[in-house]
Amino acid sequence: MEAIEPGIYPDMPAAEYHAAPAASKSDLDKIARSPAHYRAYKENPPEQTKAMALGTAFHTLVLEPEKFSGDYCLALRRQDVPEAIEDRDQLVAMVQELNASRLPKLPASGSKPDLIARIEAEIDAGRFSVCVPDGVDGLRASELKALIAAENERRPGHLPTGGSRHELADLLRQNGVDVVLWSDVREQWEAANGHRTVLTPDEWDMVHRMRDAVMAHPAAAALLSAGKAEQSVFWRDDATAEFDPQTGEVREGLLCKCRPDWLRPDNIIVDLKRAIDASPEGFQRRAYYQYRYHVQAAHYSNGVEAATGRPVPAFVFIACEPEPPYAVGVYQVSAELMAEGRQAAETDLATLAACQRIGKWPGYPQQIVEITVPGRASKTL
Repeated sequence: MEAIEPGIYPDMPAAEYHAAPAASKSDLDKIARSPAHYRAYKENPPEQTKAMALGTAFHTLVLEPEKFSGDYCLALRRQDVPEAIEDRDQLVAMVQELNASRLPKLPASGSKPDLIARIEAEIDAGRFSVCVPDGVDGLRASELKALIAAENERRPGHLPTGGSRHELADLLRQNGVDVVLWSDVREQWEAANGHRTVLTPDEWDMVHRMRDAVMAHPAAAALLSAGKAEQSVFWRDDATAEFDPQTGEVREGLLCKCRPDWLRPDNIIVDLKRAIDASPEGFQRRAYYQYRYHVQAAHYSNGVEAATGRPVPAFVFIACEPEPPYAVGVYQVSAELMAEGRQAAETDLATLAACQRIGKWPGYPQQIVEITVPGRASKTL
C-alpha cells in the first residue's frame, strides 16, 4: 500500500482504511492493556463477531441507507415462494394426476386369447380408436399385435414416476405443467445475493426498528440531518515526533487514523452505538470503564481538528438498544471527560511510539502487584 498523506478521504473503502498502517482507537485500547496485547492483536486480528456484524448493518441502514440494499438482504424464506416444490412425493403426485387423464399403452405380449380379450375390452369401453370392421377373432396373433401397436401410437401413455426431482420437474414442464423447484429458487437466489450479507428475519426487523427509533428521536434526527458518513481521517501525532541527534532531523510523529460515523459541517462528530443499556447510567458506566469511549472521542477529535484546522465543538454518542422498546439516548462527552480522554490517548500513543522505537513489546508487570479498591492507587511489592 502506498504511503497515506494526512487529510480527509471522503470515499475511501472501509477495507482500505482498516488496512492502512496507522494508529486507530482500537490500537490504543490494546496498547493500553499492554504492548504484548497490541502486538498479538496486530499479528492475529480477531474475527468479526455477530454483534459487530449487526452493529455494522445498523450503522449502514441509518447513516448510509443508499448502500444498505446493496450490502444486505433479508434471508430467503420458504414463505416467499409458496409455490416452490421441495418434496419429491409432491412431484410424483402431480405426474399421477396427469396420468389419470391419459390412456395407458396396451401391452403387446401374451397369448392370442389374451390379445383378443385385451382388444375387445378396449373396444367395449370405447377406448380403441383403430378400426376393426370384421372383428378380431379371425386374426392371427401377429395381426393382433399390429393392431395394438397402431393403437399405442395414438395414445399418449402414462408418464413415468421414477427419477430425480429435477427429472420429474422437467417431465411435468414438457407436458405443460409449470413447476418451480425450491432447490432451483435457492440456487438462483444465492447466485444473485452471494455478495451481500444475509440477515435473518429477526435481525432484519431489529435493525429497521432501531433505525426507526433513532430517526424518531428529535435530538438524534437533528444531529443526523446534515453531514457525511464514514470519512477516513489521517493525521500525524506531533507529540510523538522525535529529534534524531545523529542526523539532526526530526522524525515525524505516529500516523494516526479514525473513521467517524458521522461528521457534520460544523465539525461536530456523531458516533452511533448499539448499546445493551442506553440509559444515562448504563451507557456512562460501560462507555468509561469497559469501552473507553472518552478515548475514542479524544482520538477522533484530535484527528478531525488536525485534518480540518478547525476545533471540534462537540462529540456526541447516539446509543440505541437492540430490544424493545429500542430506547435511544444521546450523550455529549463533557470537557472534563474529553480532557481525560486526550491524556489517555497521549499516553497510549507515547507507549506505542516507544515500543516501535526499541522493538520490545512487554506484557504485564513482572513484579507482584497489590490489588485494592478500584480507583485507588496500587503499588508493586
